Amino acid sequence: METHRILSTAHAGTAALLGAVLLVLTACGSGTSDDTETSADPAQTTDAGPPPTAPEEVVLAYYAADEAKDCAGIVANLSTSARERGVLCEEDELAAFDGPPMTVEIVDSVVREASATVTVNELRKFDYGEIDSIEVDVVLLVENGEWKINEFVSDY
Repeated sequence: METHRILSTAHAGTAALLGAVLLVLTACGSGTSDDTETSADPAQTTDAGPPPTAPEEVVLAYYAADEAKDCAGIVANLSTSARERGVLCEEDELAAFDGPPMTVEIVDSVVREASATVTVNELRKFDYGEIDSIEVDVVLLVENGEWKINEFVSDY
């Protein structure tokens, strides 16, 4: 299913936060660039079918929380596994990030029964005219009946 949604932000701290998240995930040995289904703890997933909220909405909510510098909103969209691996949000660190506006566009979405991969394109335009673009695969799992972000995968 291909979806095109855009979230424009006035905060590019996501780039630095995403970079830190990617470093943490890489250091922990997680992150895969193939399209295989991510295994999850069976106690945390449900077999009742997909949750009522679309995974794309969770991804956009994550980026909106980042724009608002809302750590509680960021963490609320992360899986227990991601949080246990150290993917967290520190308010003072988030507040320190500042940069050019960012536009997030969902360019693809593959939804499976208990996991999904939402591909986003993050675009930042700097004051001096340079445009930075990065494509990120956001892997989500069904956890306690809700979509939660489990990892970010990028070649960045």
